[in-house]
Amino acid sequence: MKKTLAELLVVDSIAGLLIDPASPDGEVDMYEAALADPDPATALARLRGHGFVTGALRSWTDGRGVAQVTLHRFASVRDAELAASEQAHGLMASGGLVFNVDLGNPAAFGASVSDLTTPSDDPFVAHVVVRPIRTVMMLVLVGGDGLMSEDATNLARAQSNRLFEAEPGT
Repeated sequence: MKKTLAELLVVDSIAGLLIDPASPDGEVDMYEAALADPDPATALARLRGHGFVTGALRSWTDGRGVAQVTLHRFASVRDAELAASEQAHGLMASGGLVFNVDLGNPAAFGASVSDLTTPSDDPFVAHVVVRPIRTVMMLVLVGGDGLMSEDATNLARAQSNRLFEAEPGT
């Protein structure tokens, strides 16, 4: 039986974080998916341009740290690969420090990005992993108090496994 993207989202707690009841959870349309991006207008244009079909989102928090998985299904494998590549380039352009993410094929990209928009002695650092899997682009973000790139990689591995275990058309 073919599963929806929402049914394929990781459900377990992540690094001690619990699902955030205040955040959207489950299926999201193109507009909701764009609103999850720091630049919604650009994200909406990118999603439209790559043939966005549907999306899913889940967030976890403990008030200090956050984790989020975003899944975007596109019209083709190539569209998912291009969307993942654009996300990776955007992370690099925003000063992201690349970290190794060894999840096998297809390749994943990881970068840590500091939020410099809010003055703080201890800026929020987000660790992001991007990976295309068939027609889905997976984006994992983990950040905040005590969370590291390894936590993002572990969450990306768990989410990747759920996607790979699903039927090929899922």
